[in-house]
Amino acid sequence: MWRDILTRVRSDAGVAQGRPRNLGNSDDEASVVFSFEDQQINARVGQSVAAALLANGIRTLRIDEAGNPKGILCGIGYCFECRCVIDDEPDRRACMVDAKPGMRVRRQQGLA
Repeated sequence: MWRDILTRVRSDAGVAQGRPRNLGNSDDEASVVFSFEDQQINARVGQSVAAALLANGIRTLRIDEAGNPKGILCGIGYCFECRCVIDDEPDRRACMVDAKPGMRVRRQQGLA
């Protein structure tokens, strides 16, 4: 029984109501534009900064104290791995901040 359920779930992955799933940001939806290290990023209205960066192919959001790249881990504000400098304010959790027009985001290097 479980094998049948898992097989059905896997075969439906990526399809929503007969359409292929689009994880990127499309032009026909309401969007905002912000900058990440001098690169223009398109985001959906109500989308978090972390989700918008991930949808645009950016996975490294900060560099830790040892020089290791860090990105989104939990996506719900618990782990603090997605800390960025947003509008010149360090230690902002990108997964908890909604993308706003004109926002300036950059990678955080080490401790702020």
